[in-house]
Amino acid sequence: ARGVVSPLSAATASIFGVVLDSAGVVGALDRARITNARLTLIDDDARERAVFEHVNGLFGRDPKQDARLFELRIDGPHGQWRFGGTLREAGGTRRTGIITLDDLPATDLLLLSGQSKLPFTTDLKLSARADVALDGGRIEAMKATLRTSDGTFLVEEKDFNPVTVESLNAAFSWDEAARVMTLDGLDYLGAGNAVNLTGTWAEAKAGEDFAWTATLSSRNATLRGAAAKDKPVTISAMDGHLTGRAGGIAIDSFAMTGAGIHGNMSGTLGTTADDDGLTLHVTASDSEARTALRLWPENIAPGARNYLVDELRAGRIDAVDITVDMSGAELAAATRGDPMPDNAVHIDFRVSDATLEVSADAPPLTRGTVAGTITGRTTRIRNVTADIRMADGRALNISEGAFVIPEIAPDKVVADIGLRLSGGADALAALLQTKMFKALSGVELDPATVKGQADLRIGFPLDLKHIPDLPDLPVAVTGTLSDLTVDKVVGKDKLESGRFAVSYDPRGFTLKGDAKLSGAPVSIDMHQAKAGGAGEVLVNLTADDALRARKGLPTAPQLSGPIAVKATIPLVKAGATRPPIRVEADLARAGIDGLVPGLTKAAGKAGRLTFALVDTGPGMDLRDIVLDAGVASARGNASLGSEGGLERADLTNLKLSPGDDMRVSLERSGNGYRVAVKGAVADARPFLKMMTAPEGKGQRDASPKDIEAEIQLGILTGFNDEALTNANVRLTLRGKDVRSAAMSGKFRSAPFVASVTKGERGAPTLAIESGDAGATLRFVDVYRRMYGGRLNLGIVLSDGPQAGVVQIREFSLRNEPALSSIMAQGPETVETVDARGRKRTVAGQGSAVAFDRMRANFVRTGSRVDFSDAAISNAAMGFTLSGFLDTARERTDINGTFVPLYGLNNIVSQVPVIGPLLGGGHNEGLFAVNFRVSGKLNAPDVSVNPLSAVAPGFLRKLFSAGGGSNFADGVPPAVQGGDR
Repeated sequence: ARGVVSPLSAATASIFGVVLDSAGVVGALDRARITNARLTLIDDDARERAVFEHVNGLFGRDPKQDARLFELRIDGPHGQWRFGGTLREAGGTRRTGIITLDDLPATDLLLLSGQSKLPFTTDLKLSARADVALDGGRIEAMKATLRTSDGTFLVEEKDFNPVTVESLNAAFSWDEAARVMTLDGLDYLGAGNAVNLTGTWAEAKAGEDFAWTATLSSRNATLRGAAAKDKPVTISAMDGHLTGRAGGIAIDSFAMTGAGIHGNMSGTLGTTADDDGLTLHVTASDSEARTALRLWPENIAPGARNYLVDELRAGRIDAVDITVDMSGAELAAATRGDPMPDNAVHIDFRVSDATLEVSADAPPLTRGTVAGTITGRTTRIRNVTADIRMADGRALNISEGAFVIPEIAPDKVVADIGLRLSGGADALAALLQTKMFKALSGVELDPATVKGQADLRIGFPLDLKHIPDLPDLPVAVTGTLSDLTVDKVVGKDKLESGRFAVSYDPRGFTLKGDAKLSGAPVSIDMHQAKAGGAGEVLVNLTADDALRARKGLPTAPQLSGPIAVKATIPLVKAGATRPPIRVEADLARAGIDGLVPGLTKAAGKAGRLTFALVDTGPGMDLRDIVLDAGVASARGNASLGSEGGLERADLTNLKLSPGDDMRVSLERSGNGYRVAVKGAVADARPFLKMMTAPEGKGQRDASPKDIEAEIQLGILTGFNDEALTNANVRLTLRGKDVRSAAMSGKFRSAPFVASVTKGERGAPTLAIESGDAGATLRFVDVYRRMYGGRLNLGIVLSDGPQAGVVQIREFSLRNEPALSSIMAQGPETVETVDARGRKRTVAGQGSAVAFDRMRANFVRTGSRVDFSDAAISNAAMGFTLSGFLDTARERTDINGTFVPLYGLNNIVSQVPVIGPLLGGGHNEGLFAVNFRVSGKLNAPDVSVNPLSAVAPGFLRKLFSAGGGSNFADGVPPAVQGGDR
């Protein structure tokens, strides 16, 4: 109940009574002193509260002022302080005086008031002055001032930072009749804060259901920003009304308005209604997020507050509604860190246009919107949206974001986090290049080379009490990359029209889908055990004729059909050495014909090429090449230039035919290559076929390469079991055209020399000298039944038909069926006399026939040789021939004249005027037989006209054996191409 006098009047009157009352010990004396006294304070329960050592006091009378003076100097636990005053009688029952307090440590005040157990510490010291007038023991008037030293004030809680006080000055007055304390002004300065408060405290009147009421008001208070980089916060108006009720405090209203802040609060603290706990209802709207952070008490959810203070750049609080309902026991438990009941707290909030700096190593979230509900044991935040804006302006969109804590347990708080990430693939590439994600992904990708769309769903549980490092987060990602284009994936080629499924979880990362590379379909399958760790990418494509044509690679007929290519690309951790790319090409469906001279493979036959591809910066190395294509095989290494062209090759083992044993080195030289071939054995037949084959339509290379080759082989095998030993070849080619050459070797012991030089009209001319003409002709598969002989040949290697002359001396023909049939028309043996006068018997029929000489003019067109005016003779017989041989088609058609007893018979043909009439020609004779050989080379049809033997030379043509229209006008011209 309200007393007759207030406690403040009673306390003040007691101080005046001790000093002024004459009935008292001090008041009865003119002067008194206390020295080294000891002051002990005892609580109501008789327990010692505090002890003040060294208490010294002086009491005395001042006649000049007609007043009593007193001064106490007390050495307390935290320093010396002074309490004193000047008091006087003012007539009647009135008394006046001034009471002062100097440098009282605030902690000592707590000891004196019995509040030393309050959880805070401070080094502040208080000084005060009160001007008091009493009448009958009641305060008639009282004005007081209070000031503090500079210092700090710290609530003993781990998340509460010290409050800095630079100065605090207050002035107040007391109205005893109304029992009202008026705070005329309180000015606080400290750490960038400046606050002025005014207010009142009024004791309740008798019969009211509350103990007191208080008002508090402030205008234009300034608070430092939430962080040093923030501008100060101005609170335009702050008004509060509190009531002492039910043993506690009721916050009837507390309103705050200012630039960027609009809020209201009500509630109770420590009342019987809230079970000595706390109830609050806080609402705010249309507030600036950084301002709200400044007003967020730092000891409430300090982790979240500190993170947002550091990283939340901007935002608007559209609405927040906070309800707190906690009993005293629940409040104490929550202060200890124990879980609170679910209904203890309920927060609804909505934030828009937020900018959050997630990390210094990642781009910020901008234009964020968040709405959610937080209770004592749950958190549900849904429909989060934001943009991730990269430094280069590219952005990704976050939508459908969610942060849900279904239940808070004492030892485990797990949040389920999910979001949808969508936007340009180039923006995703830019995100992966930021410091945070580059360390995880290990991806080196220029965003400017990427186009397309990304749509990903990301989710993961997060234990908020045991947050792992970013690489160890149990994140799950699924989604797609569509319309993806990546420039310069392989050389200058881009990946286009890509569509890929993406998946990531703690077990690894996968990317799988299809795209186009250089216009050709390609499938890609990427696997990584862990993002940024080891893994591989499997790339499959089919290199068909169209793709190879676009890439300037060989096409039909050199290389025809589809080739299935599989590339295995290793993935390594960022900064680690990148292993080679393994490439496998299945050549089973491909046909090869002259891709490399002598290399052939029919489509449908097994074939395989593998190598390791190493990026050297300016180009690529092909290492560990293994080629198996039919009978051909190769092993070695090669290098490609920046444009994909071959720069160098070293083949340690090359086989183009069974039995080959060659080593080949190749190096670019200008627009061509220098080639060196060494080995024990090589088969020349594929090369000979290529060189003699007719050039098909479209086969001519539009940009032929210059090739300088040096070949050294122990054995160079040709057709018909012939071999050139100790073969040395130097030649210069442009495409398939031989520009110059020098070749030497031996057919058994017979020397062989060939050369290609530039002729009179600029066309290359081939000259051959051989000590074994038969071996030479069998080697090149022109004619198989000649043995021995000395060969001299010259041929112009022009484009198209190639004309030449051949001379052979002292050779023999064996087992020539046509020759046997023709010679049957003459004598079996003939005795002749040679140039030295020696008699010789020459066989007319038999398996081998020796000849002295042969000369022929010919034209080669591919595998076909057309000849005219050919003459073969010995002393016993002679032949004149015109026609063709086609070794590729195994066909022949020859018209000729057989002259028996050639040495004697030919004399008539040499006589002027009558020789052509009687002998029929310079190489014929008086008696001769016409014949024709046609059909297959190994079994030709031979026809002989016996009547021609008795006909004069000029009539002999009329009796041509089997002579049809094909030979009516002489030997038909050569036909170009493969069909004749």
